[in-house]
Amino acid sequence: MNDKKKILFVCQYFYPEVFRGNDIAFHWAELGHDVHVVTGIPNYPDGVFHKGYGLFSKRHEIVRGVHVTRLPIFPRGNNKIMLMLNYFSYLVVASFYIIWHAIFHKYDFVFCQQLSPVMMSTPAVLYKKLRKSPLYTWVLDLWPESLTAAGGIDNKYILVFFNWFVKKEYKWSDKILTSSRSFDQSIRTYGDYEDKILYYPQWSDGSSLNSSLLSDFSMPNIPEGFVVMFAGAVGEAHGMECNMQAALLTKERAVREIGIHHAAVHHNPFPTFHTHLGSVGGSKNPAIMNTYSSQLEQLSRQGNLRSLPAVDAQGLSIVRDGNTMLNFSSNDYLGLADDTNLKKEFLQNLNSRNVRFSSTSSRLLTGNFPVYARLEKRLAELYKAEASLVFNSGYHANSGILPAVTDNRSLILADKLVHASIVDGIGLSKARCIRYRHNDYEQLERLVSESASQYEAIFIVTESIFSMDGDECDLPRLVALKKHYPNIYLYVDEAHAFGVRGQCGLGCAEEQDVIKEIDFLVGTFGKAAASVGAFVICSDEMKRYLVNKMRTLIFTTALPPVNLEWTLFIIDKIVDMQSHREHLEAIGHKVRQALNPLNGAIVSSSSHIVPFVLGETERTVQTALKLQHEGFYLLPVRPPTVPQGTSRLRISLSAGHTDTEIDQLIHTLTKISSGL
Repeated sequence: MNDKKKILFVCQYFYPEVFRGNDIAFHWAELGHDVHVVTGIPNYPDGVFHKGYGLFSKRHEIVRGVHVTRLPIFPRGNNKIMLMLNYFSYLVVASFYIIWHAIFHKYDFVFCQQLSPVMMSTPAVLYKKLRKSPLYTWVLDLWPESLTAAGGIDNKYILVFFNWFVKKEYKWSDKILTSSRSFDQSIRTYGDYEDKILYYPQWSDGSSLNSSLLSDFSMPNIPEGFVVMFAGAVGEAHGMECNMQAALLTKERAVREIGIHHAAVHHNPFPTFHTHLGSVGGSKNPAIMNTYSSQLEQLSRQGNLRSLPAVDAQGLSIVRDGNTMLNFSSNDYLGLADDTNLKKEFLQNLNSRNVRFSSTSSRLLTGNFPVYARLEKRLAELYKAEASLVFNSGYHANSGILPAVTDNRSLILADKLVHASIVDGIGLSKARCIRYRHNDYEQLERLVSESASQYEAIFIVTESIFSMDGDECDLPRLVALKKHYPNIYLYVDEAHAFGVRGQCGLGCAEEQDVIKEIDFLVGTFGKAAASVGAFVICSDEMKRYLVNKMRTLIFTTALPPVNLEWTLFIIDKIVDMQSHREHLEAIGHKVRQALNPLNGAIVSSSSHIVPFVLGETERTVQTALKLQHEGFYLLPVRPPTVPQGTSRLRISLSAGHTDTEIDQLIHTLTKISSGL
C-alpha cells in the first residue's frame, strides 16, 4: 500500500487476553501497516500465565501479522500484593525497554490502549517525548476516579500523585479517545483539550455468534411487556446511552444485521488511514448501507439534512423553484459576477489564442501556461512580496499548504473557528495541533510561551474575517507575538477580506499594514474577485518548496487559461474599486447596527458578513423559508458548520445591494423574527 505506517501499540494486555485493542491492531495489520505491540506476558484474568506463555517462551511472536513483544512481568496472582507487583513490573520493564527501543526504531505514531492501571501509558508517553511521534491515547478507565470508585482509595497523597500523572498523560497526548462521552467532562478539567477529544466507543466482536446463528437468525416473538436484561455495570461512565441506542436499532432492524454491523465496522479516528468498506462498485454490505440510511434519517429528524438546490443567478437576484429573490447568500461581495459591462470589456480584449477552456494537465506537466506567470507576478507586485503561487481553490490551498510545511516537530495553533479546509489540512499534517478559543489572544500567548522551546516551528493559523461570525482577527497583536519568538510562522486566510478591505482591496493585512509580517497570506478569487482559484503570498524560497512538496498543487489538473485571464483582468479592476468598498462598509454598518444587539453575546460582526443567530435549527429553517417567501434569499447555517445551539442566517452583503434593499431586508427580518 502507498501509505504504509509504522505503528507502536502500547498496552499491558494483548491477545490472547480479550480486549478490543486486539481488533484495532489486527485491522491495521490487515490494511498493510507495520504494527509492533509492546505488552506483558498474558495472565489476565486468572492471575497465572496463559498456557504456552512464560518468562522463557513466546516472548516474541507474530500474531495475525502483528509483531508482539511480551515483556517479563509478575503475574496478577490472587491478592493485592501480587496485583501491585503486576502493575509496577510492567511499568518499570516497559519503560526501560521503550527507552532502549526508541534509539533504534522510529514509528509514525504511538497508540496506547489505556486500561487500568493508568501507569501502563508511561512507555507510550516516554516514546512520544523521545521521538516526537504523535500519541493517541484510548482512555477506557478514568483515573484517579477509578481508584476511588472501584478501589475505595481516598488517601489524598495517592490521589494527588495520580492526578498529576494523568495531567501529564493528557498533556502529551495528541488525541484522547474516549469510550464514553461522560469521560469528556473529566478530561476537560485537566486543560483545554476540546480539540483533542474523540468519541471512540467499544464494539461487539461477534465472538458469541457462530456461523449457523448468523445464517439462520430470526427475530423471536416477543410478548407484550417483555423486559430486556442488561448484564453489566450501569452508570453514566459506562455509556448507558449506547445500550439505549442499540435497543432502538433492534426495534428497527433485524438482530442479525446489528450483530454483523458491530463485528465488521470499525470507526477510524485517524484521518490519514484507510477505512475498508468493501469493494467499490460491487455489491454493498447491507449493514453498512443501513448505517448510511440511519444517519440520513437522523439528519432529517434534526433538521440538518442537506440537498443541492437548483438555482439560477440573474445579477443580484436568484431564481429557485420559479421564484425570483434578492440574493443575500452569495459571496459576490463586490457585485461583479454578473456585471455585463465587465464581461463585455473582457471578451472584446481577449486574444483568441488565450481562449483555451482546459489546461488538460497539471502545472508540473503541460498545464503551466504563460498566464500563470503573469498572474503570479501581478499579485506579488500588488503585495510588494517576493512571490505568489496560484491554486485551483481555497480548499486546495488550505488543505495542502500546512501538510507540506509541517512535520512531527511542528506545532499548529489554530483559531477555534478556522474554516473546514484548514481543519482538513491540519488533519493531513503530522504536526501536533491545539485549537485556541476564538480570538482569545491571552490563551494563545500562554500556549506559545509553554510550547516555543518544545518545537522547531510553531504555526499560528487564523482567518482575518471569519466566514460564519463575520468578526475579525487582531492581526497586529499576532504580529507582535510572532516577533518575540524566532520559530513562529503566521498563516492568515484572507478569503473573505480579499477585494473588500484595504485601499487596493488586498485585505485586512493591507488595511492593518502587516502584509510583510505574514508568512503565508492566503486569498481566493471565487468571492469578491468573481472568478475561481486561490493564491498564497510568500517568500520565493517557500514558493519553490511548495511546488515540490504540496500534493494539492502537484496532483491536480491546472486551471483553464481563460479563467486565469479573467482573474487577472478582474484583479486590475478591483484595485480601483474603492467606492464599491466604501458602499459595502456603509450598508454593512447599517445591518450590523440593526442585528448585532439581537445576537447578544454569541457573535458580534464587524464586516459585510452579518450573522443573525436564532439558536434552534428548526426556528432558523422556518425563518429562512419565510424570508424567501418575502423575496429574500437567505439560507440557514446549521451544525456541524456552526456549534450546536447557534444556528443562524448568514447575511452576505454585496456592494451591488442598494440602501433601499437593505432597509427592506432589515424591516422584513425584524418583523418575521419577532413573530416567531
